[in-house]
Amino acid sequence: MSVDPAKIAPAAPRAVEIDGIGTVMIRRPRLADVLHASSNPYWWASCCSCVDGSPLFAPGTDIGSIDAEIAGALIAQVNATRPTQPSKDGISA
Repeated sequence: MSVDPAKIAPAAPRAVEIDGIGTVMIRRPRLADVLHASSNPYWWASCCSCVDGSPLFAPGTDIGSIDAEIAGALIAQVNATRPTQPSKDGISA
């Protein structure tokens, strides 16, 4: 039986507080995001957005020029392990 890709798509973005910039929405990376890592070291920026849904960084922004500590906090949130939500029947792995 085939797996429905919608069942294994990343969860909705979650709000996180990043010192220096405030609340940011972070979504889990998709396979396509990670595959761009070899050609774009700033691939993780596409996983970050403003609370209103707009991109966190304007098109053409030199991501390499942002503060390294803030970038590190964003990268850590993008790559953070998220616990699996328990199933409705109470059984989880």
